[in-house]
Amino acid sequence: MRKILFLFFLSFMCISVLSQNEIAMKKLTIEVRDSATYQPLADAMCRVMNATGKLQSFKVADREGHISLSAQQEDILTFSLIGYGKRKISVNNIQGQANQPS
Repeated sequence: MRKILFLFFLSFMCISVLSQNEIAMKKLTIEVRDSATYQPLADAMCRVMNATGKLQSFKVADREGHISLSAQQEDILTFSLIGYGKRKISVNNIQGQANQPS
C-alpha cells in the first residue's frame, strides 16, 4: 500500500480566540503529497477529530493537494484517500510529525 507524505506550511501562526471559553484554534494550510513521487494528491480527505474521537469537521484537498482548516490544539487530523493508508497526526505536535511518511 502506498504511503502519503504531508507537508505542512507554517501558516498556523495566527491563533484566534473563540467565545468566552478562549479556545485556541490553529489555522492550518496543508499540502498532501505522495511520499514516493511527491505528486499532489487531489481529493484526499482530512477529518478533524476531538480528544474523545468525535468528528468536528472535514475537508477535501483541491487539485493541487491543498487543504485549509482550523483545529484546536488537542485535535487529531486523520487523512485518507482510496488506494493509500490512513494517517493520523495530532495538532499539538504537527511540526514533528508532518514530513515523516507513514
